[in-house]
Order: sequence, then structure tokens, then C-alpha cells
Amino acid sequence: MQRLQTRFQLLALTAFFAVGQLIAQSTTSLRGLVSDNTGTVIPSAVVTISNPKTGFTRQTIADGTGQYQFPQINPGVYEIKVEKEGFRVAVQSAAELLVNTPTTVNFKMEIGNVTETVNVVSEAESLNTVATPFFPCKTPEIALG
Repeated sequence: MQRLQTRFQLLALTAFFAVGQLIAQSTTSLRGLVSDNTGTVIPSAVVTISNPKTGFTRQTIADGTGQYQFPQINPGVYEIKVEKEGFRVAVQSAAELLVNTPTTVNFKMEIGNVTETVNVVSEAESLNTVATPFFPCKTPEIALG
């Protein structure tokens, strides 16, 4: 009986970690740099991502080097908006974020009123630095019986 209980506990623990790994692998991340047209970084810019299909919205502030990041977000199509006083609002629409594929979207903001919007038309750069490539392999056939 003790042996059966130990096996069950081991099985439950293994299942718990396997589910955790599956959940962890179904996310992605977004990062980038906020600068002006001259390349000077813009710290403290407010960066907002939103997914209109799910209603998800998250906001962060660019750090002192103009870098921003959103770790562990669900894959999907997002709108990314950057705001900073003294600059036009910059928007990247339809940025597709893929599973296990960290994405970089950089913004070059233009001086102007906050009420003016600049739509950024560029491709999001996806770079998979997390997962190992998938190489299909043939499983040997084993005769049963």
C-alpha cells in the first residue's frame, strides 16, 4: 500500500511539473527601444499593448535607456502605443506575437503635440532565443507480443 501511495505521489508531482512547463511554453514576450528621430533615447515613455479580441491591456514605462519590455504575455495580435509629453503618439497596429518567439518593436517618436498620432508601419522583428529547434525523428517500430 505504501509503495502504491508513493507511486501516486510521484505521478502527481510529475504531472504538475509537466503542466507547468506547457503553460510556460505557451507565452511570448515583447521588448523594444523608444527614441526620437535623431536616435536619442526617450526614457519614461508610456508603452501600452492591447489585444482588441481578448480585451487584454497592459502598460509599462520605458526605463532610463529607453528600453521597454512585456515578459510572458499570451500570443496574439496586439496594438502597441507609445506616449510621451512633447511627442506625437506612436502606434503599431496588428503586431503579431508568436508562441516562444520574443519580438522586438522599436519606436522613433516625432516631436509634436500629444493629440497627434503617428502610425508606425513596419514588421515586428521576431527572434526565437528561447526554444530549441524542432527536428522530427523517426520512431523505431517495436513488435508487440
